[in-house]
Amino acid sequence: MRAHLLLACLCSTAAQAQERDIQRALMQRQQQADEFALQLRQSQQRLQVVPGDLNQQQALEARQLQERQRLESMGVQEQRSVGQDGLGRFDAERLHADRDRRMELQRPYEFRLPPPAIREPITPRPKGPEPY
Repeated sequence: MRAHLLLACLCSTAAQAQERDIQRALMQRQQQADEFALQLRQSQQRLQVVPGDLNQQQALEARQLQERQRLESMGVQEQRSVGQDGLGRFDAERLHADRDRRMELQRPYEFRLPPPAIREPITPRPKGPEPY
C-alpha cells in the first residue's frame, strides 16, 4: 500500500512539473505573439507620422516606448506568477484579466492612409525649337 501511495505521489509531482512547463511555454508563445502584434501596430503608426514633424515623432516614440515597457512588465509578472505557483495554474480571475489585456493589445489596428495629395495638373511644354 505504501508503495502505491509513494508511486502516486511521484507521478502526481511529475505531472505537476510537466503542467507547469507547458503553462510556461504557452505563456512565452503568447507573449511573443503579443510583442509581434505590438511591433506591427507601432510600425503602422510610424508610417502615418508626417516626416518633418519632430514633435509628433517624439510624442509617438514616447507613447510607443511606454507601451513596450508595459507589455514587458506584464510579461515578467506573468512569468513570476507561474514560477511562484507550485502547480503552475492561475486563478480564474487573473487568467481572465491577463487574457483581456492581451486581447486589447491584439485588437486589429485600423490602418488609414492620409488622403492623396492634390497636385496641379502637369502642363505639357510648348513645342518649339530644340535647345541643342
